[in-house]
Amino acid sequence: MPRLIIMLTLLLATSANVFANDSAFGDINGSIQLLKQNDISMAKERLLIGTDRINVDYVFINHSTQDITVPVSFPMPRVVLFEPSDHSAGILNFKLSVDGKPVATESRWVVTLIDEKGNIKEDITEKVTQAGWSVEDLIKVFNTDSPVDSLPEELPPLPAQWVKDGMPQFTIQQHFVWQQRFPAQKEVVIHHSYTPSLSGGVPTTLGWILGDGTKDNPGNECLTDASRKQVQQLNKHSQKGEEEGQISWQELQYVLTTGANWKDGVIGDFTLRIHKDAPQDVVVPCFKYPLTQIDDTTFEFHQKDFKPAQDLEMTFYSELSW
Repeated sequence: MPRLIIMLTLLLATSANVFANDSAFGDINGSIQLLKQNDISMAKERLLIGTDRINVDYVFINHSTQDITVPVSFPMPRVVLFEPSDHSAGILNFKLSVDGKPVATESRWVVTLIDEKGNIKEDITEKVTQAGWSVEDLIKVFNTDSPVDSLPEELPPLPAQWVKDGMPQFTIQQHFVWQQRFPAQKEVVIHHSYTPSLSGGVPTTLGWILGDGTKDNPGNECLTDASRKQVQQLNKHSQKGEEEGQISWQELQYVLTTGANWKDGVIGDFTLRIHKDAPQDVVVPCFKYPLTQIDDTTFEFHQKDFKPAQDLEMTFYSELSW
């Protein structure tokens, strides 16, 4: 789940003209580099996450005595595919405003080769284009049940090291980029909203959510005592006369750690709200800080001088609609 950050290298060599100072970018190798910014602080962030919409409000302050204009990137989570499931590569309806005025952004993509544990091995964005592929072709890979085997015949074969057992061993990541001016000693208010990318699959059951302690069925490892009881209650509503009910699920990710790339590595005043669709639904966030339930559908975390040390992952469980 995303964060505004300084971006010093864009996807392709042809995009170098976006930048005001070419000497600051280093070698362009097909990747986006995200570096720290020591003069601009993220004074405040208010983040609202729901399955249908994400809204974020920021207040930035330029503490230097000079105006600063930099390219800024808002990165989406990496889309990883090791086994077939429902994926949504890319997000919809991204809207950005600065001090209340709409600002246009450009969507760019990075492709990275990964190992079996999901660790990045190599940026292959440029190699993808050299191989005769486009990002649009790769997005099709992530939107089919048989990604590699169902590709159009006119596409060239992928390099062998990019595929294992018919499944792609690479990720794609979307970035929204724009040029941003931060006036000296002044605040800049940035707002953006969008429909999030979600992943899901066939309905699950209580047994698979709770797990049995084995490697094959570890369950949701982010469950707390409270959310475990809530899932059990949801199962009762979902049973419909069966031993176990069918439970719908959706996973959502948000890149949070890049908030530490601003001055002092902290968010001065951070508020997170997670909203579920209905009171009986259950949300299980992988977040080490406690959230307070403020109404039937909303949970909140608030902290001053917050250092984001982990990205957000969460699963929404709901009764299956027939």
